Amino acid sequence: MPEAWRDSIIVPIFKRKGDAMNCANYRGIKLIAHTMKIYERLLDMQLREMVEISPDQFGFVPERSTIDAIFIARQLMEKYREKNKPRHLAFLDLEKAYDRLLRTVLWEVMRERGIPECMVRTVQVIYDGSTARVRTSHGMTSKFDITVGVHQGSA
Repeated sequence: MPEAWRDSIIVPIFKRKGDAMNCANYRGIKLIAHTMKIYERLLDMQLREMVEISPDQFGFVPERSTIDAIFIARQLMEKYREKNKPRHLAFLDLEKAYDRLLRTVLWEVMRERGIPECMVRTVQVIYDGSTARVRTSHGMTSKFDITVGVHQGSA
């Protein structure tokens, strides 16, 4: 894999709330090579054929959204309310889950789900040696290694 595919640029975007001098009020958008995005999309298509996705999953699934899940939850609440039955709901927000994912956990889950080892290694190669720089108003920072997290929005 070309080294350039492993390099990325992080652009901090102000959330438009809070103190602009506080880094916590920014979210980073990670720019990766277009060729890497295409490569990831091809891998994603192959992986989706290998793994059955639960019909109860709404996030990160084509033609499904978390809005659909919220609609279903509201419908269930209404039905239980009409029948005067107790109801319990939990909403989980896995804040920065993509950014904090331990990659070794991802590799193990892929193996447990029956993904062939050659595909696991192919995904590992994408992330091994990945680096980033941050674009600031004063220029680019030095490169640094990225050892946790996965790309968002590519595939």
